[in-house]
Amino acid sequence: AVTERALAHLATRAGAGERVPHVVRLPTLPYGHSPHHLFAAALTLSARTLGLVLDEILDSLAATGHRRVLVVNGHGGN
Repeated sequence: AVTERALAHLATRAGAGERVPHVVRLPTLPYGHSPHHLFAAALTLSARTLGLVLDEILDSLAATGHRRVLVVNGHGGN
């Protein structure tokens, strides 16, 4: 999961995030929806909870004037 987060972060950094000063890049979420990983210490959010977290983040961005958002998923399980 750490590798996937790092790759997603680097992909956004290599894109417009470094060339366009008004682009806001948020930190990656350290949790996702991966109930198929059933080994010790594998943390997962329910699909509902992950959806609510994303809704809250997007609502907050919209409330502060952001109108265009790109969500990058760095892990196939989500």
